[in-house]
Amino acid sequence: MKHLASSFASSLALVLALVGASLVAPSVAAADDQAINDTGQTSTVDCGDGGNVAINGSQNTLTVTGTCASVALNGTGNTVTIDASASVAVSGVGNTLTVKAADKIMVTGSGNKVTWSKGLKAKKPKLVKLGVRNTYRRAK
Repeated sequence: MKHLASSFASSLALVLALVGASLVAPSVAAADDQAINDTGQTSTVDCGDGGNVAINGSQNTLTVTGTCASVALNGTGNTVTIDASASVAVSGVGNTLTVKAADKIMVTGSGNKVTWSKGLKAKKPKLVKLGVRNTYRRAK
């Protein structure tokens, strides 16, 4: 029983150390799934090849590099540039989004400015416009 308690304590310490390490936000982060919950930060997020990113914070300037499976922009007043993502969903308010390549961009939020360049696999992305007072334009 004493060995079991010692093993549990060691495992708990390892879990707490890993959780604590994950709470430190570097200026360049790389992982499969990431959530940005900050306010007023400037940073780069690398989703590698197929990662997912959720942006829930506000007033951030973010660059998302790599080729994401999905990017969800739920925050307010962010300026976000995305290199490439199969799917982009915007449900936030007052964001400025530049997407270099995506196959689908769905906007359900309000007052967002979306600029896109090209499709990821297709010639251009499928735009799903469900929000209000959003603007869309193709980059020149």
